[in-house]
Amino acid sequence: MRFLTKLVVLGFAGLGVYKAWEMIGPRVSEARQRAEDARDTLEPAIRDAAETLQTATKEAAETITEGSPDAGAPVPDPFGNAAEVVHRTPKSA
Repeated sequence: MRFLTKLVVLGFAGLGVYKAWEMIGPRVSEARQRAEDARDTLEPAIRDAAETLQTATKEAAETITEGSPDAGAPVPDPFGNAAEVVHRTPKSA
């Protein structure tokens, strides 16, 4: 008797799962289509952002390279005193 009861309960559960799959099935394909549309929209924007980042990085590197020869030059003192350039060597451990 227990076996028959379990069989009936599992049968109803199986029908419930099948019914749920019937209800969800069309929505899965719709959700998949929406995800593909979103990907098609985002991919060009991501590529553009990557190109912009690369350009900005190159420009920043060029700016640093152009400014580096002036890094050790004395800074003019607004009071007319001669300024010294102090070079410090890093302390090694």
